[in-house]
Amino acid sequence: MSKVQVTYTYISQFIHHSSLHALLRYLPHELHADILRYKFEPDQYARAIGKYLLLKQLEALGYPSEVLKDLTKDAYEKPVLKGIPLSFNIAHSQDLVVCAVSTECQIGIDVEYIKPIERGLFKDQFTPSEWHKIEKDDSLHAFYNHWTRKESVIKADGRGLQIPLQTIDTTQAVIQMRDTLTHWYLQALLLDQAYKAHLCSDSKVNRVVIQKLAPNV
Repeated sequence: MSKVQVTYTYISQFIHHSSLHALLRYLPHELHADILRYKFEPDQYARAIGKYLLLKQLEALGYPSEVLKDLTKDAYEKPVLKGIPLSFNIAHSQDLVVCAVSTECQIGIDVEYIKPIERGLFKDQFTPSEWHKIEKDDSLHAFYNHWTRKESVIKADGRGLQIPLQTIDTTQAVIQMRDTLTHWYLQALLLDQAYKAHLCSDSKVNRVVIQKLAPNV
């Protein structure tokens, strides 16, 4: 059994509270260019806030803020911290940003704002059993439920879209990819009624600590 810490916040609250420049002061200079390469300010805020949430998680675990200087990407473009024995994952959608951290298991997290979409465009990304459930639900909750489950799995695995989404059947309680022996466990997160969110881990999680972080920069 493992423990996962989840922190979330809202982009709009940070925008109303402080400038992007003030937020960036809390982050290592080495991260600024990657954040500022995005054209629109809300996207810049989203990336900066994600790193800020990770920073706060690391500080709570006793790490100095300087360790974020070692934030890099592996061969599959998954962000990692060199030499730090923990797994972390950041996700954002619409106004919500979330960061999950664990020192005990490998994790992935996904969040999606529930908005109208043309479901048929995504049919090829789902298994027949998933699509049967999605078609029966006009509210779109089933669609976003299965989508965030899939995304959290591929983020936890680390290979991202190298894994075809239609090969992952998220109607199962425990998921195993065809080419690995790892078993993935899924857990729904209740962060906001307007969003769907799922946490994926490579061991059963017996404790998820969820904290909403208010902007104080």
